[in-house]
Amino acid sequence: IGGTSSGTAGPGMPKAESIITTVAGNGSVFAPNGPPFSYGDGGPGPDASVRDPFGIAFERQTGDLYISEFHGHRVRRLSAAGVITTVAGNGTSVNDGDDNVSALLGTLNNPHGIAVYDGRLYVASLSAFRVRVVVLGDGNISTVAGGGGVEITNLTDFRTLMATDVHLPGPMALAVSSDGVLYFSDRYLFRVFRIDPDGRLVLVAGNGQQASSGPGADDDGLANNTGIGVVNGLSFDAYGNLLVAEFSVCRVRSVSVLSDFAIRLVVRTAGQCKLTAFPYGIHYDTETNRMYLATPSGAVVLVSSASADVRVFAGNGVPAYGGDGGPALDAGLQYPAAVVVGWNGTVYIGDGNDHRVRAVRTTMQPTVPAPPPADRYDSRDFAINYKNRSLFRVFRDNGTCWCSAFETPGSLVASEVNAGSVHAQTLLVSGNATTHTMHASDLNVNGTSIVGRIPALTELLA
Repeated sequence: IGGTSSGTAGPGMPKAESIITTVAGNGSVFAPNGPPFSYGDGGPGPDASVRDPFGIAFERQTGDLYISEFHGHRVRRLSAAGVITTVAGNGTSVNDGDDNVSALLGTLNNPHGIAVYDGRLYVASLSAFRVRVVVLGDGNISTVAGGGGVEITNLTDFRTLMATDVHLPGPMALAVSSDGVLYFSDRYLFRVFRIDPDGRLVLVAGNGQQASSGPGADDDGLANNTGIGVVNGLSFDAYGNLLVAEFSVCRVRSVSVLSDFAIRLVVRTAGQCKLTAFPYGIHYDTETNRMYLATPSGAVVLVSSASADVRVFAGNGVPAYGGDGGPALDAGLQYPAAVVVGWNGTVYIGDGNDHRVRAVRTTMQPTVPAPPPADRYDSRDFAINYKNRSLFRVFRDNGTCWCSAFETPGSLVASEVNAGSVHAQTLLVSGNATTHTMHASDLNVNGTSIVGRIPALTELLA
């Protein structure tokens, strides 16, 4: 696996080139003159030590990226300006229990999954058997789940239990729904829970038995009566379904937490490609309807929900650091364990064993094709209008229709298309008008030429 770009473009479409860089971590876990610990606070992210970033979360309101350091026993914040600081954890690996104190004085033992929502930072402290919350306004830390004495390994009725009454042997992944409800997984209980607003624990998925990866294990049964694998990642899709990355059985399933609580297969990674097996981190980008999977085999995988297409987004499959400043597909990733999408489509990757956080930014490189051969144009009666101007040519390539037009000077402003402000086209085919939406990603402008895909016309001219 390798290559020079993370995507393909149709005739005349902009070519997407994804470039990878390091935004936090210098690859070292040793201080310049001392034992291993996290250092570099107050300076640029790439100059700091970031130990095993197994969890990352993006705060969309501020542009801050939060990073959990599994063996650094801290959570760091990388500001939108690129400055790194510590927001939780004093670096010691002891069991938490220091509630309602400053998060900088509190302890986090192997923090793994993290989530940020409405001024609250949630942390799964794996080896402290707790889920913690930091109120970012006042900086205090407390426990929201775990730390109690009730063993729930064989329990089936959780309705009377408060989340802080139970013992959690392995809290691992976190996700917060759009209405602020916290969900988390426990890797040793093979279960996913949520915490209701009153603090009660609710079983969402898993019957306590590790799932099989064989046929018949992906039916639409009730999620809380179905075996699941080790869940290292959770996310929500655009419809409010909870996505569960089952690391140990190589698949992603969804739980319809807003309706019938059925569990359904989304993608079985083991049968697709060995690089996509064992999904560890997961993030669903609701703006693009794309799902990203971080896999420890040295790759981040992209799954398109529209086409169920699975392809490698970043990483060459070689578990070694490398490739900064170049195409993401050519880069080496040591152990990608977490992934999240930030502003402007930037994809952040927690490269666990490489002690770095990488960023993949996609730039559009405009290209204009040579005019297609005359026999590729379609002769049927049609017109495509932009600002009441006719785009007068259509050609087909591999069964897909494209519009191609050569405008008079000044009739089309390239910046309008590039900024995404061109959204509607009127399509006339044999006198029948239909509305078709075109976004900036569908169009390419260079000089006086515009080229764009026309899905609606593809069907009509088939």
